[in-house]
Amino acid sequence: MRWHKSNERQTIITIDGPAGSGKSTVCKEIAKKLGLIYIDSGAIYRAIAYALWNTEQITTDCNGKWFPKITYGTLSELPLKFEAKIGSIEIYFKGNILASEIRTPEISMLTSRLSKLKPIRDFANEIQRKIASKGSSIVDGRDAATVVFPDACLKIYLTASPEIRASRRLEEYKSRGVNVTFEQVLDEIKQRDLNDTSREHAPLKIAENAVIVDTSSKTIHQVVDYIIKLAKEQC
Repeated sequence: MRWHKSNERQTIITIDGPAGSGKSTVCKEIAKKLGLIYIDSGAIYRAIAYALWNTEQITTDCNGKWFPKITYGTLSELPLKFEAKIGSIEIYFKGNILASEIRTPEISMLTSRLSKLKPIRDFANEIQRKIASKGSSIVDGRDAATVVFPDACLKIYLTASPEIRASRRLEEYKSRGVNVTFEQVLDEIKQRDLNDTSREHAPLKIAENAVIVDTSSKTIHQVVDYIIKLAKEQC
């Protein structure tokens, strides 16, 4: 496949879909095979949530309301740094690279709640676009095709049943030593689906010209090969 050179328009492939549909795994494989920057928007949102909590910029009352009010100024002053790499991005908090600490169930749910807020979505979108300006990229998220990169050359919507997605997420947690039950993870998946599809700003939805790929009964290699085939045809 021929990708655009640095003096031409960058190629952008977007992969949207609900939690646990396989977006990050698929994106990593495609990025590795095609030499793309992989923009993990979920990691960006998780890092923002982690940084807000760990710098004590947010607390909650008994009704779940956030205070003080989160503004662009608050977000721009967070000690976060994002570096674009072929196949990934690296995220630093106070100079230390973030990894498993942003992948806990607690941070997942905190992220799901905070990502409803427009200042946070606008800030995360700006970060993604800045990273994509560095070179051709593959982006996963909830609104990558509908809001962040509406002119992407290929838009994919990955999906799978809640039970399949919960099983995948459970295995991911177990591999990191997180002790949770299937029922807890399934509840988390369903709650995140509700949060993502019902939020006021940029809810999860299928882009008008997206290709829908159900990964429930497909292997990662089958999904990756199919998307690469589409990219060769469209990008």
